Amino acid sequence: MLASTLSLSCSKDDSSPEPQIGYFVKKITVSKAGEEYMKIDFRYDNNNSIIEQVVDTDTIKYAYNGRGQLTGYRFNDEDSYRFEYTGNIITKILEHDSQTDEVEDEIPVTFSNGTYSINGDTICKVGDRGQLLELPDDDIVFSYGEEAGVHRHLTLNPARYFLPGGESMVYDLTLSNKELLGWEQEGSEVSMENQRNEQGLITTIRVTTLYDKEFQWDIEYEERELVRSLN
Repeated sequence: MLASTLSLSCSKDDSSPEPQIGYFVKKITVSKAGEEYMKIDFRYDNNNSIIEQVVDTDTIKYAYNGRGQLTGYRFNDEDSYRFEYTGNIITKILEHDSQTDEVEDEIPVTFSNGTYSINGDTICKVGDRGQLLELPDDDIVFSYGEEAGVHRHLTLNPARYFLPGGESMVYDLTLSNKELLGWEQEGSEVSMENQRNEQGLITTIRVTTLYDKEFQWDIEYEERELVRSLN
């Protein structure tokens, strides 16, 4: 009996630890003035990186390198872009023909003091961990809190801020791991009202924009096993 107990005890000690589970965004529904405005579905790979988003009737696919950096973007099998890096810094964007995959254009990217620029035009300013701080051309400065945001486990990729239809990262909330509190635009403050459930997950966001337009985000989550960070 003692041997049996010891055997079970040792077996339990040697067992692998229980996998850690995290919550990842499965769907975001954005409403404007009480009517559905946009619906975004998310699909992830085994590293919990977003590999596909379906935005209403459009499909966006993403590819990554071994470090988890976003290297490829494809929109509806039409627009196709690839990103090159030096270390963690984006240095070039390659525009590809969606049919032949041939490079149609090479766009050099410069980076200085957290600011990305193309041909002298400022694209965005990012923080140390990749979160979006400013969109200077639109005169927008984002404000974050200390609590976890909607995408608390997501590896941030500044390449997303270069993509066509740049406002999409505001709708899909992939601009930070921290809670987005609002933004300053044209000298005016826009505040967001975030509601959390019993697990502490943000499930509803309400905001009234600079032009008195009322938006609401309703967020659904799925459980996924956490993996060690690629960075």
